[in-house]
Amino acid sequence: MRRIRMPPKKFLYIAMAVRLAVWAGIALLLLFGDQIIRENLLPCFWVQNFGKECATCGATRAVVSILHGDFAGAAAYNPVVAFALFPIVSFLLVSDFAVLLFRFITKRRCLSLFEYIFVVFAGPLAPLTPCKRETSR
Repeated sequence: MRRIRMPPKKFLYIAMAVRLAVWAGIALLLLFGDQIIRENLLPCFWVQNFGKECATCGATRAVVSILHGDFAGAAAYNPVVAFALFPIVSFLLVSDFAVLLFRFITKRRCLSLFEYIFVVFAGPLAPLTPCKRETSR
């Protein structure tokens, strides 16, 4: 079995910044979600052009309803989001918090599931990031 190499600390700092941005976005949705949606939500392209609702119609309103604890309202807006997205996001946040706590207590470097996902999506961008050249002796 191949062992996964730990990314450099700089990469973990970038993952932490992305993590904080995600948590800040969730906090903003908790505080101002209804107002943001009412003022900035664009009309659905699919409904405007084809006259039928798409599979994601109501997804944004469902997410905001979940964040406010209104699961019945979320299921009314979009049942797929209410029953699929909430457990996935909850698991990611809880596991991420648990790994951060473990890392803080034990002082060991380990990756959370959130950081693994970040590595997968940011991996193609790795050649674009500056890196130190190894000097040959």
